[in-house]
Amino acid sequence: MNNSITYEEKKKNIEYQKQYRLKNKEKLRDKRKKYEIINKDRIQECQKKYRLENKEKLVRSNREYNLRNKEKRNKQSKEYYHNHIQEAKIYNKQHHLENKERDNKRSREWAQNIKLEVMLKYGGNCVACGETDLATLSIDHINNDGYEKRKNGEDNAVNAGYMFYLELRDNPKRNDLQCLCMNCQFKKRAYGPDFTQWQNKAKHTKQKPHDYF
Repeated sequence: MNNSITYEEKKKNIEYQKQYRLKNKEKLRDKRKKYEIINKDRIQECQKKYRLENKEKLVRSNREYNLRNKEKRNKQSKEYYHNHIQEAKIYNKQHHLENKERDNKRSREWAQNIKLEVMLKYGGNCVACGETDLATLSIDHINNDGYEKRKNGEDNAVNAGYMFYLELRDNPKRNDLQCLCMNCQFKKRAYGPDFTQWQNKAKHTKQKPHDYF
């Protein structure tokens, strides 16, 4: 006995199911809700188990979907926030209070990762002394014109701190910037931009005050 069905029969069944769902939309929705209420704990447990077993797959899938539908997702987020602005503010505030330590840790990690990307883009070490400790590294305007550029609008005035790093990461490398550690930043301010002359101009605490002049 042959139980296989033809392509036409399969196609007919699919069309029938589609029409049935359209005609009984409300009935099926109520039935599904009733099932979800009765089996709430079981469903949540299954969903939790699936998310744990397929964490990387879900993260990758969500990221790919968001990239493909970036404009749509942004529009949906803005519309939802606009329509639920008070609820969103209350939720965000409460969520932050409940997860303050975790959120602060994530923010610090995010900021450090952005800084690391930028420092590696600009050489990964201080151009004057070779220092590589990320905590001490910074971006320096070679011509000491950072304030003037922000004032004239060449550099966005609001892009300070990690927002500045974010802009540097997402744009081509600039020739007017360099990587300096904070120690060499202060030396540059005191002795000028020529690194080779710093040793001659340095004033050490082991010297007596009258030896400085």
